[in-house]
Amino acid sequence: MNKKILIITPTPTHPQDAGNRARIYRVMAALLKMGNDVHLAFIKRENGDEVSMQALLGHRFHAVEYSQPSARWMRPKEKLKSLGRNLSRFLGKTPVVWRLSAIAHEFCKVNDADSYPYRIDDWFDQQTLPSIRDLHRTEKFDVVIAEYVFFSKYLDAFDTNVAKIIDTHDVLTDRHKLFLRAGKEPEWFSTSMGQEAKGLKRANIIIAIQEHDRVFFEKISGRRSITVGHLLEVSNLYRITSRGNRILFIGSGNRVNVIAIGYFLQHIFSKIKEKLPDATLLLAGRICDSVRDEPGLVKLGVVQHINDVYTEADVVIAPMQFGTGLNIKVIEALGYGMPIVTTPNGANGIEADDPPYLIADGPEQFAQAVVQVCTDSDLAAGMSRGAIAYAELWNKRQLESLKAAISS
Repeated sequence: MNKKILIITPTPTHPQDAGNRARIYRVMAALLKMGNDVHLAFIKRENGDEVSMQALLGHRFHAVEYSQPSARWMRPKEKLKSLGRNLSRFLGKTPVVWRLSAIAHEFCKVNDADSYPYRIDDWFDQQTLPSIRDLHRTEKFDVVIAEYVFFSKYLDAFDTNVAKIIDTHDVLTDRHKLFLRAGKEPEWFSTSMGQEAKGLKRANIIIAIQEHDRVFFEKISGRRSITVGHLLEVSNLYRITSRGNRILFIGSGNRVNVIAIGYFLQHIFSKIKEKLPDATLLLAGRICDSVRDEPGLVKLGVVQHINDVYTEADVVIAPMQFGTGLNIKVIEALGYGMPIVTTPNGANGIEADDPPYLIADGPEQFAQAVVQVCTDSDLAAGMSRGAIAYAELWNKRQLESLKAAISS
């Protein structure tokens, strides 16, 4: 039986210029294609193309104003900094104050890994709840899907006869530590295991984007968890004829992507150009704003039709140095039949016994793999065929899991 479904999201579905936006759009499109009556409540935490969302959904699109909660929990590190400023203000910069500041500084360094997590509801705007309650009172939804566990509090607005689902996207427990281990400042949302479990327990069903995440969510929450990987558009865009050793990287401007392409430019690209002097690196997406110009680099910016970008490339790269979930740029490129070179981190969540992509660990191996794809047309053609076959089977499994999630 078809369902009336509400998706609540702080991330817009349009434009699809980031992996999480594409993820939400594809889930919504799949649910619509199944014949469900799908509504979208866009909690305006980010800017989005509301005109396009409205055009797609009509009266089923609902924009909800959002304000970042002002009384956000202050992290321990921030409390110490605030204490130091207040001591200096009232006591002056005496030797005692200098000593206390030094102790605080050392404490911050030692406890840096524990200084970042948010509480699970720190980004939740309580003032948006009446709009969601009114919407449910009018529409009487069968299923509600909250995008991200940090917006799970919306599920409390629904009766027990409504199926409550969280589409998690990623594990947020200790997410900041991945950045710290890479020597980088953490970004976005991270929380403790206890706080993530608290949010997950608000749902009847948890959707994980990869199997490793599913096992973790079920363990900490005791709730049923189903893996629904990123749904793909399957269309073979690869052309055997070389376009001039063109290497493509597509991504948003998040820190994971910036680190990855920085690593490629610093350690790998010159090695490729030693073998392929005419090699060009194409960058597409908001990542272009975070990378400086240099020879052999072509910035395409945010593109309207991503298909056109793939048809210009000989190989797609994903030189990820660390990751926080399924790498959507890799799985999407498989759906377009593209030969791909990635790192072990880039292949997380899409492992296969006979992978239709090349995994390279280290600059020399990565450069060699890219050169091999660009110069061996038989290899590239075989990778393309394997990518399409993998993508078709992948989509079939994910759609079956999505159906199971909303039918539970």
